[in-house]
Amino acid sequence: MATASGGQVMSRVLLVQSPLGIWQPVAMVLAEGAHQVQAATDVYEALAAMESTDPEIVLLNISLPALDGPEIVRHILDLAPDVQVIVAVEVTGLAHAVQALAMGASDFLLLPVTAPAVRVALSRAEDKIRMRTRLRQAVAEIRQRHEFERKLIMTSMDGIIANDPEGRIIIFNDGAARIYGYTPEEAMGKLHVTQLYPEGEARRVKKAIYGSEYGGRGRLINYPTLAFTKAKQLTPIVLSATLIIERGAEVATVGYFKDLSEIMRQLSPDRFPAGPGLAALLHELLAAVTDLQTAARDFEHSQAGGDSAQLHEHCRDVRGRLEHLAELLETAGRSEHDQPPQPPEKTPAG
Repeated sequence: MATASGGQVMSRVLLVQSPLGIWQPVAMVLAEGAHQVQAATDVYEALAAMESTDPEIVLLNISLPALDGPEIVRHILDLAPDVQVIVAVEVTGLAHAVQALAMGASDFLLLPVTAPAVRVALSRAEDKIRMRTRLRQAVAEIRQRHEFERKLIMTSMDGIIANDPEGRIIIFNDGAARIYGYTPEEAMGKLHVTQLYPEGEARRVKKAIYGSEYGGRGRLINYPTLAFTKAKQLTPIVLSATLIIERGAEVATVGYFKDLSEIMRQLSPDRFPAGPGLAALLHELLAAVTDLQTAARDFEHSQAGGDSAQLHEHCRDVRGRLEHLAELLETAGRSEHDQPPQPPEKTPAG
């Protein structure tokens, strides 16, 4: 619909003028609204005009000769499915009006046509046109936003992986592909979440998501763990995750993975003057964690005769987290130890 200089909305209207006299009130109303009117003298001319004028509203008398009443509506809508068809019928032809509505007509008028009835029918048709236009705009915006969000997820530098409640991978972005070595096509719908971690680690991650230690139930924030890659290598990562709940039911788990490999490679010996590189650092950390494990265990035993079950549970949780960290450090230490020595960089001849 176009807009006139006075702000009035102008619809493109095709008026099938046969017989001419019945549409005089219509012509008067169309003149009031400054509509863009195309006239056709019969149904054949009307069908030809459909292709050249692209009308938004068609007004016609379905008692026209040459086509079977309501069949005219079907022919028009075959050419232009979105057009609003308003049919005029005699009181004795209400059955034809019902058939026309069933075939997609938007409204009908009783003959003889009156100006108030035409105004109401045109107003309803224009409301439908506006609603359809807004709906299409809304759908286009949703699709645009969905495409933006999809690109945002897929191009994120960090890995983003989602799995359904059964553990099947349903989102696997380019960042995850860089960490794990799988392509999104290889992962989505084909991999199970347990295949992305060392044996038993997926269960520990799930327990941590449902626990309260790392951000509250249903959330996981900065959880240190290991990724088990397509090449069957272990890569240190930090994982944050959240449960997606809809209508009280869990529908997915989304995880955000940060690869720590590059950070660990940057831990050069000159940053730790007391130790020979990353392996020594991991050894010292492992020793400290072992001491903490022992202290937590001794404290738990010393309180075993008390009445505070909550205290014992807390100690067990702390010990469990320390044991988990120790496992990670041991694994990382073995990986560092197993790496072949790197040849010294050659100094360019001066």
